[in-house]
Formats: sequence, structure tokens, C-alpha cells
Amino acid sequence: MRRYNEYTEQELIDLDKALIQKLIDYECALDGVPLMPPHPGPEPSKTEITPDMTVYAVAGLYFQSAEDAAIVLSAITSVSLFQTVGWHADDKRVAPISPGDYQYPKVQSEVVLSEGKFDSIKVKLERYTEAKSNWDKVSNLYDKGLRERKDIITRVNSVINTAKFNNNQKQEMRDKFEAYMGLADNNRTVAMNFLRKANPIWVDEYPDIVEELCPMYVEVSK
Repeated sequence: MRRYNEYTEQELIDLDKALIQKLIDYECALDGVPLMPPHPGPEPSKTEITPDMTVYAVAGLYFQSAEDAAIVLSAITSVSLFQTVGWHADDKRVAPISPGDYQYPKVQSEVVLSEGKFDSIKVKLERYTEAKSNWDKVSNLYDKGLRERKDIITRVNSVINTAKFNNNQKQEMRDKFEAYMGLADNNRTVAMNFLRKANPIWVDEYPDIVEELCPMYVEVSK
């Protein structure tokens, strides 16, 4: 099998994705880089979970009704409340909590899953968790394979992209030359001089196109 740098410019331009991948695989084989593992495919879709129950929290406890939460809050706040302050054992102490303090107990509502709703989606969640775990493993292997092949992929694609770039430049060179032919009364040498003055790098980089457009070209003053 030929290596990518043994292809002609036109052959490189005509390569399809399958052949490009084959060239990359061949370079990997030559360099001892493992072949790519299977593509992980799309990430599993997570089951949409919509909480269906409002609960009321007071001091870390939850209640199904705001009234029950208010009763507990009233009982708690009917006595003096304290909190511990200090980070170390030798300065840890208690300090009173007053209404308005951030830590002062209050009723807070929260929307959560009811036990019945959770039971109804539990199996789906377990299946998703397992599928996601398996997908993560395959995805990590695939990403590892891409990292190992990165330099080779860049090397091959760079040669192909250069071939395409050069081909586009050569075609633009031909088009510009034809335009200059009209200004030069169809004198190819004069037209090539125009082209050389406007785009000297083309004439230096692509002598084959110079020969194609103006055989035996020798620059003359005009």
C-alpha cells in the first residue's frame, strides 16, 4: 500500500473519507499506534425528571404541609436558640441566634420527587446509569485513541489540505492569466509579465503552470 506522501496532488484531492482514514490507519500501523476503538455513538439520553411534590423544611426536617412546618417552627423559636462558633477545639463556643440571622430557623419550600413518582422511574434511572457508565468507558477509550493518533491525523490532513490549496491557487493563476491575456492583446509573454508583477509568488511557486500557460517563458520588460 502506498503512503500518503507517495500520492500525486490530484490523487490527494480526489481522496474520499474512507481512503483518508485508511491512509491514517496505515501510518498508525507503521508507527505502532493502535487502531481506533469503536465510536461510542451518541450519549444516552437521561430520563427527564419532573419533581411532583412540594415539601416544607424547618431545621433540616421536612413536612408535607406548610401548617405542620409552621407548628414546628413555632415550637423551636419559642425557646432560646444557640449555634456553635469557632473553628478549633480551643476556641469553639456557643453564641445566641437572633431573628434575622441567616441561621435562624425558617420555613422553606422545596419541590421534590414523591416516593410514588420515584418508584415509577427508578428502573429507567438505573438503566440510564448503566448505559451512561458503559458509554463513558467506550468514549474514554475513543478519546484516548484520538489523542494517540493526533499527530498522524494532523500530518496526513496537512498534506491533503496543502494539495487542495495549491490546486486552488493554480486555478486562480490560470483565471488571472486569461484576464491578463485580454489586456496584453493575447501576447502570452506580456500577460505572464503582468501576472508576475501582481503575484510574483505564484510564478516562483508554480513553474509547471507557468510552463503550461506560457511555454519557454522568459521575463521581458513591458
